[in-house]
Amino acid sequence: MRSTRSFWRAGHLPTLVSAFLYFDVSFMVWVLLGALGNYIAADFGLSPAQKGLMTALPLLAGSALRLLFGYLTDTIGAKNTGCLGLALTLAPLMAGWQWADSLGKVYLAGLQLGAAGASFAAALPLASRWYPPKHQGLVMGIAGAGSSGTLLATLFAPRLAEAFGWHAVFGLAIIPLSVVMLIFCLAAKEAPRAKEGEKEERAPEPTNQALALNLAPWEPEVQCTSSLGEARDTDAPSLLQHAGGERAGTGSLPCPLEDRRAGFPPAKTSEFISQLKERDTYLFSLFYAVTFGGFVGLASFLAIFLKDQYGVSKIQAGDLTFLCVLAGSFLRPVGGFLADKLGGLRMLMFLYAAVGLLLIAVATLPPLPFAVGFLFLVMAGLGMGNGSVFQLVPQRFEGRVGVATGILGAAGGLGGFFLPTILGALKQLTGSYGPGLLVFAGLSAAALGALYVVQREWIGDWIAEGGRARSPAPVFSAREVGIA
Repeated sequence: MRSTRSFWRAGHLPTLVSAFLYFDVSFMVWVLLGALGNYIAADFGLSPAQKGLMTALPLLAGSALRLLFGYLTDTIGAKNTGCLGLALTLAPLMAGWQWADSLGKVYLAGLQLGAAGASFAAALPLASRWYPPKHQGLVMGIAGAGSSGTLLATLFAPRLAEAFGWHAVFGLAIIPLSVVMLIFCLAAKEAPRAKEGEKEERAPEPTNQALALNLAPWEPEVQCTSSLGEARDTDAPSLLQHAGGERAGTGSLPCPLEDRRAGFPPAKTSEFISQLKERDTYLFSLFYAVTFGGFVGLASFLAIFLKDQYGVSKIQAGDLTFLCVLAGSFLRPVGGFLADKLGGLRMLMFLYAAVGLLLIAVATLPPLPFAVGFLFLVMAGLGMGNGSVFQLVPQRFEGRVGVATGILGAAGGLGGFFLPTILGALKQLTGSYGPGLLVFAGLSAAALGALYVVQREWIGDWIAEGGRARSPAPVFSAREVGIA
């Protein structure tokens, strides 16, 4: 109960809701080609490989644009980046509605849909920067649950295509996008940052590895860090703060006026390049390529897989896809919450093992009821894995969350691109979807093995046992900074 109360007192709820809506409608648009894939394939007589490529192109473009959006998030701000992303997403919807009358044009519209997929790199940092580490799993899970936009696409797009044609679905999608754009631009706020003069006057920077007295007046809901770096979950003031540490996230934590956002100054190109030089960036990219890439890749291709493999109708394929995606979308916050409580490392190791075994079962191409049941559990595991990965990200990359989120989001989108591409290509080559599913199971096993090796190095360095958060950053409530 105390944890729940502190969550609602911290941060800025309108921003969290805005981030969720932005991610939700963007995700809906991002996977439209997958939701409409059976209709488009019927119009153009596509092969399995062409179907895979068509559904994968938006994921590839989104992967590339997430790098740019991650950089923009730390330079012009997450809100401004989000507003730009929403505006850019209007273009492919107009193209799909009025212009895409050939496969080549459909491919081009699919690439433009990448602007919607890049929303990840702005929506999650926008929400994350308002909340302390102990709530990161839940916050990232709530904001990331915007992937439930896939539900809207898989449930309604086939029905609308039956009634009005698949071109019209793109035009109709402009309506919810415009509504969310208005809400986002009016309600979302950037996390507060202290003025430089105030920081110098009230919280002078101590020397490295020193213990500095914190003489600033005490204010409730501000969490400081003791000289030992231990998190103090209390409303009482702390007189000591740790000033040492070289790794991001373990250095100076001025209290209480220091900006609590992940990236205080604007990001520089050198910082982005430096992020790419870190080994852990690639490890987290692998982890997220499996969880998020697997989720979005399967969400985009499941309707085609179910219709091709089991001969269900287009509407039934959409409904069954909806059921599977439902598990992954709504269990993402649960994964983040459990990661906060049990530890993100512990959660991921269990989930990678479970997903790998379930994928092997699906690869046997069992009867439809069993296949749907296995896929439901696979998507549930991947959704919870998404929340668990991003419980760890703000701990490891504190101070660079925007850039890191852009890179990891790009890796996730790239994983999503390869999955339907491989499934379609191997189906055309071998006549079966089984080999492609086994490849995915192997990637899940690889992520499990890598995590098992590196978690022994990480624990005690920047994360606590099992992957729990170690030291919260300073916390501001919306009330304290004058934002309603």
